[in-house]
Amino acid sequence: MADHEHFTIEEIETALRASGGFLSGASKKLGCCYQTIINYAKKHPELQAIRDEIDEAQLDFSESKLLAQIKDGNITAIIFHLKCKGKKRGYIEKYEYENPNRLDTDGYEDAIKEATKRAFDDKK
Repeated sequence: MADHEHFTIEEIETALRASGGFLSGASKKLGCCYQTIINYAKKHPELQAIRDEIDEAQLDFSESKLLAQIKDGNITAIIFHLKCKGKKRGYIEKYEYENPNRLDTDGYEDAIKEATKRAFDDKK
């Protein structure tokens, strides 16, 4: 990036705050490309700190809305909250992976063992 910057840190900050921290929105407000905002944030750590601050404020807002839904008895919100925050208490979903190539051997274990034993015995 050139030594001379087209925008001030304050202009970038204002655009970031006005766009809710979204880089594309900030770039539109300033009439520049998305990469310009990224370059400024890389060169000026205080801009990344502002983005982080905006993200945290948005998370706080979202969590407050979620908690309001929980207080209203919204079962979906309750389950979501338990899955996210209640893991240490056992509120997790167990995902099982099924291999579509796996042979179903239920009921055939003894036959497979016997056939395997015979195959090895025949080679002796």
